[in-house]
Amino acid sequence: MGSLKEKILGLRGLLSLGFSDIVGNVISMFFWFYIATLLDVDKYGQVNYLIGIAGMAATFSLLGNTNVITVITAKKIPLQSTLYLLTLIAGIFSSITVFVIIHSPEVSLLIIGYIIGTLALAELIGRKLFNKYSRYVLTQKILTVIIGIGLHHLIGINGIIIGLALSYAPFLIRIIQEFKSTKIDFKLLRTNQEFISTNYVSTIVDAFKNNIDRLIIVPILGYTVLGHYVLALQIVSVVSMAPQIIFKYILTEDARGNQNKKLKLTTIVGSGIIVLIVITVLPHIIPLYFPKYIDAISALRIMSFVIISSTITLILYSRLLAMEKSRFLLISKSCMVSTMIMGIMTIGQTLGLEGVAYSFVLSSITETVFLLFITYRMRSKVVR
Repeated sequence: MGSLKEKILGLRGLLSLGFSDIVGNVISMFFWFYIATLLDVDKYGQVNYLIGIAGMAATFSLLGNTNVITVITAKKIPLQSTLYLLTLIAGIFSSITVFVIIHSPEVSLLIIGYIIGTLALAELIGRKLFNKYSRYVLTQKILTVIIGIGLHHLIGINGIIIGLALSYAPFLIRIIQEFKSTKIDFKLLRTNQEFISTNYVSTIVDAFKNNIDRLIIVPILGYTVLGHYVLALQIVSVVSMAPQIIFKYILTEDARGNQNKKLKLTTIVGSGIIVLIVITVLPHIIPLYFPKYIDAISALRIMSFVIISSTITLILYSRLLAMEKSRFLLISKSCMVSTMIMGIMTIGQTLGLEGVAYSFVLSSITETVFLLFITYRMRSKVVR
C-alpha cells in the first residue's frame, strides 16, 4: 500500500515538473515575442546581447552547476552551503568585472539572479520537491512578465533586464534555508572535486554553445543583425519543442536497451515536416505580427533546417548517454562551438545575416556528423 502511494505521489510530482516547464516556456515565449513587437530591431538585439553576457558570466561562476547540486542533494551529500558560498563569491566577482567593462549595473544584477535561480531549482529537483519547483518556476516566469514589461514602460530596455533579474528574488528563500541547514565543509569538497570539475567544464561548453553567437555577432555585424537572428532563433526553438520532449522518452528507452527505431524514424520524419511548415507558412505570418523583422524571414528559412540535424543529434545523444559515453558529447559540443565561431567570423562577415544563419546550420551539421561517425565506429567495434 505504501509503495503504491509513493508511486502515485512520484507520478504527480513528475507531472507537476513537466507541466511547469511547458507552461513556463510558453509564458517566456510569449513574453519575448511581445517584447519584440515593442522594440526596434536594434534594441531587441541589444537586450539579447546583454542577456548573453549575463548568461555567460553566470555560468563561469557556477562552480555548483545544475547537475552537481541535483546529484549531491539527491545523494544527501551536505555540500550545498560550500558550493553556494564559492559560487556566490565567484558571481560577485563576475558581476563587478562585467560592470567595470560594460558599465551596466542591470547586467551585474542579472548575473546574481541567474546564479540564485540555478542553485535553488537544482536543489529542489535533487530533493524531489517537484510541486515547489513548479511553483517557483511559474512564479519566476509571471514576475518576469509583470516586472519586465512594467519597468520597460517606465525606463526602457534596462527595465527588461532589471525585471528579469528581480524575478529570481523569491529563490533567495531556498538559498538562505540551505545555508542554515548545511555546514560549510571544504574537506568534503575535495573528495568530490573530480565530479564537480568535470561537470563544470561541460557547463562552460554549454554556455559557449548557447551564448557565443550573440557575443560575436554584435562586434562584427551590430545589434540589428542580432535582433533579426535572435527572433528567427526563438521561432526555431519553439517549433523544435516536440522533438526535445520525445528525446526525454527515447533516453529512458535507450537506457533500458530498447532502441525503438520506429519512434526515432518517425521523429526524424516529423522534424522534416516541421521544416516544410516553417519554410512555407511562417514567412507569411511574420509580416503580420513582426513587421519590423522582415529581414528575419530569409534567416528563418535557412535556420529551420537545424530542426532536422538537431533531432538526429538528440537521438544520437540518447544512444551515447545510455552507453555512458558522455565524453563524446563534450567533444561534439566543442566542435559545434568552434564551427559557429569560425562561420560567423568568415561567412557571417561576408554575407551578413544570411551568413550567420548558414553558420548556425553548419555548426549543427558538424555536431551531427561527428556523432554519427563516433556511433558508426563504436558499432563497428561491437561487430568485430
